[in-house]
Amino acid sequence: MAISMFVSLLFITNVYASNVKIKVTPEKPLLSETFNVDFIIEIDQDVEPIINFNPVSIEVVSVSQPSVATRATYINGEVTVKKTVTYSYEMQAKRTGAAYLNTIRIQVGDKKIRVPSKMIQILKQAAKAKNIFVQAEVDKTKVYVGESIIARYYLYN
Repeated sequence: MAISMFVSLLFITNVYASNVKIKVTPEKPLLSETFNVDFIIEIDQDVEPIINFNPVSIEVVSVSQPSVATRATYINGEVTVKKTVTYSYEMQAKRTGAAYLNTIRIQVGDKKIRVPSKMIQILKQAAKAKNIFVQAEVDKTKVYVGESIIARYYLYN
């Protein structure tokens, strides 16, 4: 009985957590620069989500207005509406190494969604770029003014 209850609670948590994505841009930010953390929440209600979290070794510099995308589908006589709300936080690291967003809780109407902690790796300096080679080829060698050409780009590493 206890095992089945635990499994059902685990399943419910995963169902709710799959509707929330956390995106860090750039993926590995630098110590001296600000970076963005986007909370992308997909909901089926017309309510504004409330986000709470505890930043560790990073601080919130600013919060932008949420962006909203609505998608309506009509299948077999039923209309379903999905609303995707994106909250963007501008943050800055206090030190290099691992930084965390802990105790992430999102309230959507009467639902409370728990999201696992997010670890963000803070770098002291930018990672060295890989050796790459770019080649461009065009379909014509002689063209007239205003004539279009096709250019193909190839990226090798």
